[in-house]
Amino acid sequence: MDEHENGESSAGSINPDDVVNILLASDIHLGYKEDDKERGQDSFNAFEEVLQIAVAKNVDFILLGGDLFDKANPSTYCLNRCLMLLRTYCMGGDKPILIEFLSDQRVNFKESLNQTVNYEDENLNISIPVFSIHGNHDDASCSGNLSALDILSTSGLVNYFGKLTNLQNLEVNPIMLQKGQTKIAIYGLSYIQDNRLTRLFDDKKVKLALPENTDTDWFNIFVLHQNRANRGMKNYLPEESLPEFLDFVVWGHEHDCRIEPEQNSKKRFFVCQPGSTVATSLAGGEAGVKKCALLQIHQKNFKLEPITLQSVRPFVFDTISIGDVIANNDSFQFGRGTMEEKVQNLAREKIKEMLKKCEELRTGHPKQPKLPLIRLRIEVTETNQMFQIVRFGQAYGKIVANSDDMILFKRQIKRRTKDDVKVDKEAIEEAFLVETEQKVNKVEDVVKRYFDDADDDMKMKLLSMDAMAELTRCIIAGTSKSDTIFDFYLKEGQKFVDGCAEEDFEQKLADFRAQEEQVFKGLLHVLDTERREAPQDDPEGDEEEDESPVAMPATKATRGRGRGTTTTKAATTTRGRGRGRGANSTTTKQNTTKKALNVSVSNTSRASKGGKGVVVLSSDESD
Repeated sequence: MDEHENGESSAGSINPDDVVNILLASDIHLGYKEDDKERGQDSFNAFEEVLQIAVAKNVDFILLGGDLFDKANPSTYCLNRCLMLLRTYCMGGDKPILIEFLSDQRVNFKESLNQTVNYEDENLNISIPVFSIHGNHDDASCSGNLSALDILSTSGLVNYFGKLTNLQNLEVNPIMLQKGQTKIAIYGLSYIQDNRLTRLFDDKKVKLALPENTDTDWFNIFVLHQNRANRGMKNYLPEESLPEFLDFVVWGHEHDCRIEPEQNSKKRFFVCQPGSTVATSLAGGEAGVKKCALLQIHQKNFKLEPITLQSVRPFVFDTISIGDVIANNDSFQFGRGTMEEKVQNLAREKIKEMLKKCEELRTGHPKQPKLPLIRLRIEVTETNQMFQIVRFGQAYGKIVANSDDMILFKRQIKRRTKDDVKVDKEAIEEAFLVETEQKVNKVEDVVKRYFDDADDDMKMKLLSMDAMAELTRCIIAGTSKSDTIFDFYLKEGQKFVDGCAEEDFEQKLADFRAQEEQVFKGLLHVLDTERREAPQDDPEGDEEEDESPVAMPATKATRGRGRGTTTTKAATTTRGRGRGRGANSTTTKQNTTKKALNVSVSNTSRASKGGKGVVVLSSDESD
């Protein structure tokens, strides 16, 4: 088989007895819309197909990335269907289990009744073991800190691992398996609230215990269920936070399918995001092809085969911008009929095209549903362009599975015709848009979204996203830090470009951006020094000072009391109590903002490195 090792392919004669075959899937969401007569069986059909593929591929075990159930306390019907499917496809027969369990099972399954892997239980006849962490939907939040996965574990049908009860210090011990000459260490981290998990990373309270000779003998897999996409500062887990000794990461929770392995450029491990097997929202990310995958591992090499699910309901997502239609077609605006009628006719034509695309998604699978899912997002600029959604959908009741919510209206922000500030206005406006799938409510979120969406020629090349977010917070808080931030970055950037040839200028800037993490830490130190050395104007005496003079990360919020002309709740760079100053005038803020947005800047990511032995995950480099 073709193998991947450090991103390179190789081929050779491999003993099949040394190859571990794993079926990967995630976000099954059993029981989603089970009361819906049309869509109630979708999640069960998809899970059954996953199990059938595991049997057909003769895998050694199944590895799930969380959210097996849509609810932590599923209905009796849902739980019974799950038990039936697992007993049908994962138990019975005389298929031998060739995987040897090497780690301490009492540690790996300490929350389980038997505290042992199910295929070594003499009372059970397991043909395909299933290993699973829990996600945010099947989190152990019920009475007794139990969920449906605990029931499956107690019954011996699923090996439930990665359940951590001590959220003050996370110690992740791997499941250690061996087949022939191949050794695998699987680290499981069930769902934890992203902001809490991020704080644990920052405080170096997440530890991964390593087996001996992990660099040479073990293929290290990490299974987790967290936000991967940036949904706001501290509200997602950056890939760079994971340790570099890992070989392969199975990322659950995100529903869009990115199952082809993507190599992290800094840590060099590969990330596989299986996505969901059933659409649980009508978002664009759910409209992609649903897949599971066969992962084959031989020593330190692997091969992944994506497998498209054939029983999934067809789903097509599309968008119409009424503003663009009006701009490109004068007759649309000035022709006969009301604007509402024109938009309805346009929507009908678009839905015809989408239904044709649904027909192309037909697979011929006997359990594939006949009625497709349709979501047409219509971006409007005026309320007279909107119409009654439910009434419109009544004509499609026997054609579409979701006729009541086929249409989603989204209000567009009108473009300004004149602006002296040279920025990507479309990216700025898009950064402020709020949709049900992804809300933006923090200043740093808006700044980050601008850096992501702006055209390349409009992005900044000296200041970074972190510096811009810090500058924006200072402006809102009414502190005069803009000159300090600009002067600091100009001074540091000049060190990299002084004396270089013109043709090397861009490369020198790239070198500067590559060290952004250290540069930004230096900026925080300068800002904190200014804060501590600034004269105080509070006549009421001394207040309690911070215990440590070291500046905290810019995303840490503070509590404090201050005196001035304006009271704000903006985040600052320190924790504890302190004194505030009055807000700048509106004119000063506007000028400072324009100055900031005209500076050439680019966004860089922040990475962390882990040590060896016991790896401590942190936003700072380990000692």
